[in-house]
Amino acid sequence: FRDGDGSNYLLEEPGNSDHELKGTLRPGEVIEWRHGMDQGWTISSPMLISFRISENRPKDLAAAIESPVPIATKSWLGLPDPAAKTQDDSAWSMVNNSTDSHSAEFELNGPSKVSFWWKSNGRSNLSVSLDGLVLPVAEPGKAWTQVEFSVGSPGPHQIRWKHQADDGTTLFTPGEAWLDGLKVTQETLTSLTKAATTGLTPVLENVSSSSSASPWQPVSYREPDGTWTSAARVSAGKSALRTLVTGPAVLEFRGRCFDPPGTQETSTNKVKFIDIIVPDPKPIDLEHLLAVNVDSENLLQISADSSREWKQGSVWIPEGVHEVSFRLRTRKENQFGEFIVNATASKLQGWVDDVRIVSPTEHFTRWMTDHGLSASSAKDADGDGESNLIEYALGTDPNNRHSKPPKLEMGFAADWSSKPGRVLWCPYLPAHSSAVLESSTDLKTWQTDSATMVRFPPPKSKFYVSPSDSTRHAVAIPEGVATKYYRLRIPSVP
Repeated sequence: FRDGDGSNYLLEEPGNSDHELKGTLRPGEVIEWRHGMDQGWTISSPMLISFRISENRPKDLAAAIESPVPIATKSWLGLPDPAAKTQDDSAWSMVNNSTDSHSAEFELNGPSKVSFWWKSNGRSNLSVSLDGLVLPVAEPGKAWTQVEFSVGSPGPHQIRWKHQADDGTTLFTPGEAWLDGLKVTQETLTSLTKAATTGLTPVLENVSSSSSASPWQPVSYREPDGTWTSAARVSAGKSALRTLVTGPAVLEFRGRCFDPPGTQETSTNKVKFIDIIVPDPKPIDLEHLLAVNVDSENLLQISADSSREWKQGSVWIPEGVHEVSFRLRTRKENQFGEFIVNATASKLQGWVDDVRIVSPTEHFTRWMTDHGLSASSAKDADGDGESNLIEYALGTDPNNRHSKPPKLEMGFAADWSSKPGRVLWCPYLPAHSSAVLESSTDLKTWQTDSATMVRFPPPKSKFYVSPSDSTRHAVAIPEGVATKYYRLRIPSVP
């Protein structure tokens, strides 16, 4: 097969079995068969069993899919189609090389709803993106599948279909894709609060660090099972989703963080010479995160993965008015150690939904119910010596006696300045926990200790080895103190 600019496609040896080859001839392209001997002088007798040309005169792509707006395209064709979903034509794309990528796109003014049909066959991937981010809608199959989604924010928005070959795409194993029945309708304005909260509280707002930052947007789409998901979505980490909450309370939500399909995992770029590891001075990405802060403290992190599954989250809000914010972050590493910054990956997505405020009592009661417990259950359901309340506060399983809360314990280790000293081993607190560390010198008068309770391990440094434990962190005990007692207290008892 040879196209109009003289490029040749060398067909692999078909072998003894029949092979069907399907392709598209555009103006200026030709088909040419050649048969030659190989270097081994193997005698072969190729057979061209059948050859058929079907003339398909291209139509305007927008007209072929009944689009109310113009469609800009690269390699998609509008063709007559007896199997079209609507009327008698559709948009068609075929990729037959592992590097092929065909796109079609249009612009709409929000708030708007988009509906279309698509299907695919063979070795390729078909996706639709909104403002550069792939939407997690129902994947296309061999039968027509309807896709519906809405963008609730005003202004221009770009919709783009991408038909991408995979590593197995060849002339003998091409990939095909079809689009049809595009509808774009105007909708009423949707706020972030309406899209991502339960009961229209708390009030959510977007806060961007610059005018060029991608804001959080209200987005809705139809799931493969037919149900609709409405949520707040963002790209990269220059914008925060913010709200004010009055405590004591627990903020509940579900969230997720993911890259689009086909994104390569980040890896450490190091050069090994004999026994010396030389780190690349350029920081590398270790992990992307959806981070939740209460005021300036990071209480919860949801790691990015490829599953696109929602993860439930809860964070403790102490007494008073506090700012809660959601933002995409990236954990990086350089020659000095690890650090966390606002995410800049252009295809990274963060989603937040079902945000609501509940009382500590309601949260604890739901936790009990989720674990099959009730008010009449034993206070220590698994008999491990720790009450259900303590297991709730420290994030262990109340039905598994082997899942025991970690203990407060004195130890001896190097502190941050590598100077040996006494330390207190403290449990990492779940984000929903209200437990505080208190200290006393006489077991009578207790006060909140100045040490900071940690929710998860901090970034690592290459200049010191900090005391570490899988379930606990070390708190340095001040020098010159002869006697000091510590305890964990839950100030808001459900």
